Amino acid sequence: MKRTDGRTPVDVRVCQIEPDFMKTADGSCLISTGQTKVICTASVEEGVPPFL
Repeated sequence: MKRTDGRTPVDVRVCQIEPDFMKTADGSCLISTGQTKVICTASVEEGVPPFL
């Protein structure tokens, strides 16, 4: 099967991770693979959340 971007069936896309992508989150990154982009964020709280 031929891919439109020229990769062979065993080639993988390059994965890029950009840390601290969102300044308002305790931790965050932007993960890019080809045209797919995902934003991951994390928040830290002291103690147990009220809903638990």
